Amino acid sequence: PDPPTAEQAAAIVNEAFRDPAWGMLVWLAMTTGARRGELCALRRDRVDLDNALISIRTSIAQDGAETWERTRRTTNSGVSRSTRPPSPFSGPTWPGVTRAPRNSA
Repeated sequence: PDPPTAEQAAAIVNEAFRDPAWGMLVWLAMTTGARRGELCALRRDRVDLDNALISIRTSIAQDGAETWERTRRTTNSGVSRSTRPPSPFSGPTWPGVTRAPRNSA
């Protein structure tokens, strides 16, 4: 499969952010390289907002209609991987991407 161009990716992210939760999921998928099952298993306690870090420890697996959460295989160093996505509030990631809306609450 051909990945989207920078302009196409920007259009996808901008459209997705019409719904902030969906936009964040799409943005995380594009900027972290996390797999679908890893993003589905992401939990609040694995997100460190102070250090802008997400810890990917588990993924959701599926066989037919059955789903379960499984522990990720660790790296050679014995730890799950962490990733530091760029801030969606710091400005465009690609040409044409608008800033993610901040929650004013």
